Amino acid sequence: MEYIQNEHDKALFELEKQKQSLKKRLSSVEKLDLLINALTHKIFEIQYQYQKQIKELGLKREETLNKEGISKLEKEKLIDDIDKAIKNLENVHKDEITGLENQRSSLQTQCATKTQHMDVMMDSLKEQHRMILKELEESKTNATPSQLKEINRRIAELHKLFQKDIKIFHQLQSEGWKNKEEKMFELLQSRGICVTQSNKFLTSSGSHLTRSEASRLGLLEGINVDLLSDVFDEQQEEYCSESQLSSDLTILDKMDTDDVLYLKTIFAKPLTLALAEITAKQPRDPIHYLGHWLFKYRYNQEMSVKRKHEIQELIDERERLEKEKLVYNTKLYC
Repeated sequence: MEYIQNEHDKALFELEKQKQSLKKRLSSVEKLDLLINALTHKIFEIQYQYQKQIKELGLKREETLNKEGISKLEKEKLIDDIDKAIKNLENVHKDEITGLENQRSSLQTQCATKTQHMDVMMDSLKEQHRMILKELEESKTNATPSQLKEINRRIAELHKLFQKDIKIFHQLQSEGWKNKEEKMFELLQSRGICVTQSNKFLTSSGSHLTRSEASRLGLLEGINVDLLSDVFDEQQEEYCSESQLSSDLTILDKMDTDDVLYLKTIFAKPLTLALAEITAKQPRDPIHYLGHWLFKYRYNQEMSVKRKHEIQELIDERERLEKEKLVYNTKLYC
């Protein structure tokens, strides 16, 4: 019985570890979904602005073609300028959209990889849970009344754990590890639309649709739009901090040993001196003080280099004159 209890305690410990690991991965997947949704919205918004600008330039071109009172040469020049602007806009738009779509594709790949790992972890978690229950049930055969009571307590504890966490994870797994709001965003995007803060809808082709237009086209079937509007506002706020964090992490990932060594070589001395002075004086605005201190440090460095250069020039000039004087005296005595 003691052996079973020890094994049961170990198994519970492992279950808890896997559960916490699963929660961390779930949080990571939620953040990736957030970034993917925000990027999709940005792509749709850029597409909308692009179509709007193209339409304006097209109208401007049409007006110029029909314009009277200007020479043929001048009209051709204006048309050429507009055509160049359209071509430039197309190229810029293509590059921008390609970059964002590549970013989104990379995030989607990361998300898919993480969810696959979560599926494996979840299957392992359920199997461990099943095996512990099986062992405990089998141990009832030769158990005394007091042991039976302890075994039943442990079985109840496992059932409670299953109801509390594992069942919720299982439900999320069946939904592709997405909650209701994420599923709604995914469904909208699969239909080529996303919701805006003004309660309108952007299409992937760059058009705006009102709620009634989207409903009439059957794009909102099975979707709670009111809930989506609230969630979108929250996600936009979270995206700002998440995208900044993502950017910071990307920059840190790209730094190698040589980069760190370079930073230490350049900043170690001035930053150490500056931070020591800031700690001693504790100014009201430490960041402003640091910037001012580093500027002054740089200025003094430049002045020091300049003075050394001037002193060296004076020494060189003095040596040159002494050599000339020596040569002159040598010739004179010869």
